[in-house]
Amino acid sequence: FRSLSLYMFIILNYLQNISNKNIQIQYISYGMMEATDENKITPVINLNLLYRAIEWIKAASDFKKFGDSEGICKLLPNEFEKSKSKLLGFSDALSLSYVNELKDKIKILYDSFNDFKKIDGFGKFIIPDVIEDITGRYKTYYKSKLESDFLLATSKLFYDYKVYSSAYIFLQEAMVIYFAEFSCKENNIENNKKIKAALEYEQFHSSDEWKKLSKLYKKLKMIRNSLAHAIDIGYKSSIDNLNYVKDFEKEFYIPIKEILNKDIDFKIFEWLS
Repeated sequence: FRSLSLYMFIILNYLQNISNKNIQIQYISYGMMEATDENKITPVINLNLLYRAIEWIKAASDFKKFGDSEGICKLLPNEFEKSKSKLLGFSDALSLSYVNELKDKIKILYDSFNDFKKIDGFGKFIIPDVIEDITGRYKTYYKSKLESDFLLATSKLFYDYKVYSSAYIFLQEAMVIYFAEFSCKENNIENNKKIKAALEYEQFHSSDEWKKLSKLYKKLKMIRNSLAHAIDIGYKSSIDNLNYVKDFEKEFYIPIKEILNKDIDFKIFEWLS
C-alpha cells in the first residue's frame, strides 16, 4: 500500500528523535509500482528533499521557540563552520544568561544577516527569517545604544523562549539601569543601590506613575529573589498554572515598559545628590 512508506517514515523519524540509539536516515525512496512500463521497469523516486525540508522546519522551530541552534547547525554543510559558530555562540550565551556575551552574540548575528542568505537549500529561506526574529527585537536598542533598552528587549526574549527566571531578572535590572541612564547619566554600583532604595519607597514621588512603578518593582524583586535563590514565596495557584509564567507580560513587562517610555523625570538625580 502507498501509505506503508509514510508509516515507515514516521516510525523511523520517531526512533531517530526519541530513542537513545544513534540512528541517521541517509536515504528515502519510493517505488512507483503503478508507473511500471511494458519493460517491467519501475521508477524509484528520491524523497530525500521532503525529508530534509521536515528536518529544516523542525530545527528552525527549535531555534525560533527556544533559541536552540543545535538542529540547524547539524544540517549546515561543513563549509559554513563560521555560521555554525555564530549560531551556537548565541545559544550558549542565552543558556548562561550572561549580559555582555549575549549582547556581543546578538550583534554578531545582526552584522552577519546577509551572510546567512548565502546558504544553499532550505537554510537560505529559513535561517535569515529566524535571525531577523531575534535581531528585530532590538531595533530600539540599536538606535538608542542604552543598556536599559537592551535589557528590556532581552527580558521579553527570555520570556518568549520560556526562560522565565531570566525574564524576571532582566526586567528588574532594566528598571534600575533605566534610571541610572535617564536620571543620573551614570550607571555605577553606588548609584544603582540608591535607585533600588528609591524604587522601594512609594512616597518618593507623588505621581501615580511612580507609585505604580514602585509597587511593580517590589513585587518583581520578590519574584526575582524567589527564582534566583530558590526561595518559596507561595506565588502560584497550582503546579499546572504558575503565575510566574502567566503574569509576566500582562502584569509586569507591558505596564513597566509603558511608564518608562513616557520618559518622566522623577528627579531621582536630585535625591541621589
